[in-house]
Amino acid sequence: MLDYRDFKKWVGACKKDQPVGDANSITSCPIACYFKAKGYQASVSGIKIDLVKETRDSKKAVTVPEHIQFPTPAWAYNFINLIDSEGDLHIVSRAEAMRALQKAHEVTERGETIDLKWKNDQFKV
Repeated sequence: MLDYRDFKKWVGACKKDQPVGDANSITSCPIACYFKAKGYQASVSGIKIDLVKETRDSKKAVTVPEHIQFPTPAWAYNFINLIDSEGDLHIVSRAEAMRALQKAHEVTERGETIDLKWKNDQFKV
């Protein structure tokens, strides 16, 4: 459901000065914003991604929520931790997201994981 190439293409298509999300936010991080652009409400963590999309049931004339949940892919886990390590609730630029995405992909390809550690009152890689 979350493809590295599709996400990278979405980030790259954002305007140069356009923020792609917020760090340390499960509902407005870059991955959540990616899914919002696709019409989902999203909650993203290092463990799982929860999506809800409301669809109209024309036969019953009601809106029906569709809930999708899946494990966070390894590259996305690494990406989230790189973005979140930069500090509390800051706006993530397209350039920052692209750098973190490239590093996350490289680390994942080596079979490694980027974990956050609490240090000096904030999370660090």
